[in-house]
Amino acid sequence: MTFPTAMRIADVAGGHGELAYWLQELGHVPVVIEPRDVRLPRWIQRDLRKRSVRERRLTTIDRIARPVQEVDLSPFDLVVALHPDEATEPAVRAAVRHNLDFAVVPCCVFAEDGAKYTSQAWLDYLASIAPRVSTSHLSISGANTVLWRRRCSPSQASAAN
Repeated sequence: MTFPTAMRIADVAGGHGELAYWLQELGHVPVVIEPRDVRLPRWIQRDLRKRSVRERRLTTIDRIARPVQEVDLSPFDLVVALHPDEATEPAVRAAVRHNLDFAVVPCCVFAEDGAKYTSQAWLDYLASIAPRVSTSHLSISGANTVLWRRRCSPSQASAAN
């Protein structure tokens, strides 16, 4: 497991909350950071209705309805973003700025400066703003390259700045 101690997880551009739902099922405490007002999908709502009142209370997924650039990420152990579209670069920059572990699966190219990149050049660019980043591939269809990094030690963080 890449992030064995991560408990409180920021799910950036988490949309309807599917990833957060599954993270919570695994025992993590996810918070969806999503500026759009979206609801849990019906299949999750149905699943929750089948649970006891006590279990439903334990399965609440908190949301922060702001862009990641406006959120204090210091309470989190890990930043995740699965196909975050326009929030890709801000998620990586925020994780680096707060020296947090992160795992980001970019899909579309939405550079903050409006530059045009090929898919590979986009991955290379994102890696360039996150010293010591690693890449892996997920066994999913579509965009499946994950950029990930464990937080820097204080000496590594000061050397990177």
